[in-house]
Amino acid sequence: MVKAVIYIRVSTSRQDNSEDLQEKKCLAFCESQGYDVVDIIVDSDVSGSKKFWTRKGGCKIRKLIDSGKVNQVVALKLDRMFRSTSDGLITIDDFQKLDIGFSLIDMNLDTRTPSGRMILSVLLAFSEFERNTIRERITSVLRNKRENMEVYSGNPPFGLKKVGNKL
Repeated sequence: MVKAVIYIRVSTSRQDNSEDLQEKKCLAFCESQGYDVVDIIVDSDVSGSKKFWTRKGGCKIRKLIDSGKVNQVVALKLDRMFRSTSDGLITIDDFQKLDIGFSLIDMNLDTRTPSGRMILSVLLAFSEFERNTIRERITSVLRNKRENMEVYSGNPPFGLKKVGNKL
């Protein structure tokens, strides 16, 4: 029998509805596959760039795996698990060494085949690229706001006061 743990991650607390959506889709998938859901692990306010095994949720999953309580990890999308190519490849390799299945609901991918691992590697690289592009865009916008003396956070910098959208 497949004993699954569902993994859910959101990077900000403003994505509460995303947690519900991920949970519903993962539970429906597990039910359709006949998986016994042992636990649902939620990492809230956690960046996907943080190494999986160092996250609070990753540590809980590792304990479930090591205790023999689960043999399948289920997530909605690849970017909910990883935003780093190397971390994704290392973690998937760990799953394989431990004989743990890995399901991504939004794609049908068998990471135990050479072509499946190659496709996963490409997808992980794009996920990391997307994270870096978002970071670069946010940094650029904030720098522009500072240079133009525009409000860029809730509290004005020391010595300045907020007047409308200007500092």
